[in-house]
Amino acid sequence: MKPPARSTPFDALRGGVAAAALAIVALGGWAPAARAQERAQVFDIPAQDARRALVQLCVSAGCDLAFLTPTGEARRTRAVRGQMSWRAAADQMLQGTGLRHRFIGDRGLRVWMEAQKPAEIPAVPAAELESITVVGRLSEQIEESLRRKAAADVILDSASATRIGELPAANLAEALQRVPGVAIEREVGEGQFVSVRGLGPLFQSVTLNGAPVAFNENIRNSTQSGRQFRFRAPSADLLAGAQLTKSATPDLIEGGIGSNIDIETIGGLDGDPFLSFRAGASVEARTGRPETDVSLAGRFVSQGGAWGLVGGVSQEGRSVLYDRFQVGRYTPVVVEGQPAVAPSDVRTTVEHEDRLRRSLFLGGEWRASPSLRLRFDSLVSTFDNTIREDRIAYGVGALLETPGATATVTDGVVTAGSIRAGVIDNNTEFSAQAHLNIVVSGRADVVLGDWSLTPRFSLSRARSKLDTPLERISFRSLQAPAYAFDVNGAASGRQAALLATDLDLTDPAGFAFKRLGVRAIESVDEDLTGLLDLRRPVSVDLGRTVLTEIAFGAQISDRSRDYQRRDREAALRPGAVMTPEFLGFRVADDRRRLRPVSAGLSNPKGKRGTGGRARRPGSHGG
Repeated sequence: MKPPARSTPFDALRGGVAAAALAIVALGGWAPAARAQERAQVFDIPAQDARRALVQLCVSAGCDLAFLTPTGEARRTRAVRGQMSWRAAADQMLQGTGLRHRFIGDRGLRVWMEAQKPAEIPAVPAAELESITVVGRLSEQIEESLRRKAAADVILDSASATRIGELPAANLAEALQRVPGVAIEREVGEGQFVSVRGLGPLFQSVTLNGAPVAFNENIRNSTQSGRQFRFRAPSADLLAGAQLTKSATPDLIEGGIGSNIDIETIGGLDGDPFLSFRAGASVEARTGRPETDVSLAGRFVSQGGAWGLVGGVSQEGRSVLYDRFQVGRYTPVVVEGQPAVAPSDVRTTVEHEDRLRRSLFLGGEWRASPSLRLRFDSLVSTFDNTIREDRIAYGVGALLETPGATATVTDGVVTAGSIRAGVIDNNTEFSAQAHLNIVVSGRADVVLGDWSLTPRFSLSRARSKLDTPLERISFRSLQAPAYAFDVNGAASGRQAALLATDLDLTDPAGFAFKRLGVRAIESVDEDLTGLLDLRRPVSVDLGRTVLTEIAFGAQISDRSRDYQRRDREAALRPGAVMTPEFLGFRVADDRRRLRPVSAGLSNPKGKRGTGGRARRPGSHGG
């Protein structure tokens, strides 16, 4: 006996198989109804849906019901009125409905509907249709990636150019992050460095068509990042894909403890001739500045397919404006006699960046003979990034211990407070980064009997330079302003609940010059590498294993890096005052070209610019 569904007994049977084996025992009427089931009783059940009518009958008579009907089928019963036995009432109710029933035992009733035979479907004469050819470009690329993965003797993943183009990725780093085990580091919202299996960018070896490449330097915050490849420098439009090998083998370039990432370019004989053009435009909502993305690429193959040339150019621009809220490092303080920690300052920053990425690629292949094939590739890419940061810093820390200051402490940490006589700094930072990558490589595939010989060479150069030296300008409030802050929940809510001051931050007269710092940086990384691979297939049965190939290799590399940096600190001369004329003062960079110092600060103390190149101790230069 199946229990009724939830709700009332009259709403119970709504399913495809509406089984209403009602739990009459739960209604408290089992025993009396069993004894009185054959006695005549008065029924007044109107004509209605069979499910409701049968449930009402068995509730009144105390019978057990099993009602089976196909999903969506409905039958209407006849009305039952008058004095009669419950069996006679059931017979009268179901007469002419097409439902069959049978009484089971003293108080059981089973009702069902016999399935109807389906109507015969008339035969349809056969008709010939035109052939339809379906080409799945995406599946071909996935199949190629899977084929490489299955054929490799190592743990390997790859991303093709088609897959990169269809993903919402700004560059190659953001496309690679979809490979299992890969994480990326972003700079100002755009992917830049790649980490694999928890090992950082320093532990990845990056190659172009199997040869080493020079790396750009991190000159944004003047922290030397070492040999980390900046994946946002080259344009993804002109790449054939990337292959990521997670386990080391003797034939891979050294240094890839985490992985070896080989960036692949298009070959002259890798496919049919083509010509493609892509153009796009976008407008950043906050800057309102339109930007365009344009790329042109093509391949030319000779009539006999003996040689082919491939090339392309691309340009991508983006202008971004965003703000951020920061809490400085925490320092120990004493609040109302109790030790606590408080942020040293609270900062708001508005940053504007103009990014421009350009790339030029040219390659060619020549099948000189069945046993000789030559190939060359060249790639030039530039990435320029102009940055302006405007920052307001509200001093906190020890100022919470000054008279009139208040603080709210949560779990030993100051999360809110007010300062009656504080310090506000107004800072601005300017810089213009310029990154240049040049890579030229060549290879030959030679077949000498059973041996395959592949000599390769590559020459690459990466330069990172601040075309406009990094300028950090600071002002400090003349008076001791009052302000209040509340950063409780700022980490989860992504904003501060309160940050207010009585100082007019837009009035230059309320601030005095504090400091001016100028920093010039130039880093040049160069790599010259020669490689030689020699292979021969064999078949030697060694019992439990079979030797299938003998391979030899050699590599010789000459790599160098020149990192130059000069820091200059300016201050007002004794007795000097800030004048509007300073707004037009210019300072020389390390190439003797004049660059403007941004929004007026002070006349630098004594030295302006020597024009020489800053060298490490022991090196020559001005």
